[in-house]
Amino acid sequence: MNDTKNSELLGVGPAYPHTRSGGGKFPIAKGTDLVEQGIEQFFLTAKGKRMMEKDLGNGFSRILFSLEGEQRDKALLEMTKRDSRKFEPRAVITGVTVTQEDDSNEIFISVAYINIDTNVSDNAVFKLPKSSAGV
Repeated sequence: MNDTKNSELLGVGPAYPHTRSGGGKFPIAKGTDLVEQGIEQFFLTAKGKRMMEKDLGNGFSRILFSLEGEQRDKALLEMTKRDSRKFEPRAVITGVTVTQEDDSNEIFISVAYINIDTNVSDNAVFKLPKSSAGV
């Protein structure tokens, strides 16, 4: 019996959004792309929205609109560090910055993280529709 794992299959999963290509296959993501997709899914999933996993997700909108300034940034970082592990265990979140433009329908979230598979620091920016953030 061969106990070795195929390293090419580690850290491989379906890419988001889940749309089929012309050949009918789902796109595949791996490495940094897969890690960033896990972090993005965390921000797109409000706590209580998944029927079978009510404790999975984030309380992003509660913090975003109830606190301000440094207090808000600190609370967002702590919430993200704690709750994002269930979505993406290969990332250690080290920073979260939120920017909003008054005339825009989107909130921009910049997340600094360390990929524990590669031990490389990276930064990802996600757009979150204000309607998804509870506005």
